[in-house]
Amino acid sequence: MAALTRTLAPVRLVAAAALLGVVALAPTGSAQLQMPRPLASPTASVSQTVGVTDVEVVYHRPAVKGRTIWGELIPYGGIWRAGANQNTTIEFGTDVTVEGQPLGAGKYGLHMIPGEASWTIIFSHDNDKWGSLQYVEDNDALRVDVVPTIAPMQERLLFDFDLLDDDSAHVTLRWDELAVPVRLDTDPSSVLAQAADSRLRKLSPDADGWLEAAEWGLQNGVDKQLVLSWADEAVAQRKTFTSLGLKAEVLDSLGRGEEAMPLKQEAWTVATEGEITGMAQQLESAGASSDALRLYQLNVRNHPESWRAHDRLGQALVTAGDAAAARSAFTQALALAGDDESRERIETRLADLGEG
Repeated sequence: MAALTRTLAPVRLVAAAALLGVVALAPTGSAQLQMPRPLASPTASVSQTVGVTDVEVVYHRPAVKGRTIWGELIPYGGIWRAGANQNTTIEFGTDVTVEGQPLGAGKYGLHMIPGEASWTIIFSHDNDKWGSLQYVEDNDALRVDVVPTIAPMQERLLFDFDLLDDDSAHVTLRWDELAVPVRLDTDPSSVLAQAADSRLRKLSPDADGWLEAAEWGLQNGVDKQLVLSWADEAVAQRKTFTSLGLKAEVLDSLGRGEEAMPLKQEAWTVATEGEITGMAQQLESAGASSDALRLYQLNVRNHPESWRAHDRLGQALVTAGDAAAARSAFTQALALAGDDESRERIETRLADLGEG
């Protein structure tokens, strides 16, 4: 019986290990059990969208375990991998600003030089090295200095994001009783503008599409040279009061008023009756009656066949107190009006003005 037990024991061990999926066959054909074990510094990652920019940190998390960390386990003045094992990495989906310094989109090896009063944060183009042992200063993309702060006890090293705003955040290393914040700033409007530009040029929209993009860009602080290129596309496809006027507005904002002036003049020559009327009514609402009157006069010159243009001019002239000119405008409107209701209304206005 004892002999049988000795014979079956290895069989039971192999069978149990097989159920766990951890049997490894040695070259001799004998079975060896390799049980999974917790890592001393487990892998972790944290990600956050800042504005419209995706940011991710991948790192390993060593524990304090009663040790003195700063100045002993992690000496001051030396290059440290900001974690354990291989490179800690940080990846930005778009260009960012780190502590006020520009840094391009991409994945970087993250290293730090701890100090008693300040730390140097290093972003390296090398992102696949083993810790800081293979660090090469010539491959730095950026170095910035930050000031650490005292913080609540953190047993395992942690990266997190705090002070998150619409376009900024701090990515902060926390370990032991220290926090090391690094400020990130993004430019959502620029990111969106570049994405919009790429999409627009791929889709090749009509004039209205380019015009909509230019109006959005002007309202949202997009780089004006980019907005101007969109306005150029709109004008190239169709010259309208709106497209010419918007391009002129962009040129004015760039300090190129001399180039804007002929566009403004051309805009009035191609303006529709409704566009001129709309502008005139806005001026009237703002109390600029004399400017509105000039637009109503322009509307008659540009659209002499329109009874509505003459009618609106007549009403503006009544407001201005020029009854004689108003009668002339209403008389022209009456001659052109095609429906009885409009003719009756115009006749009433003329009667109210008298013979003069």
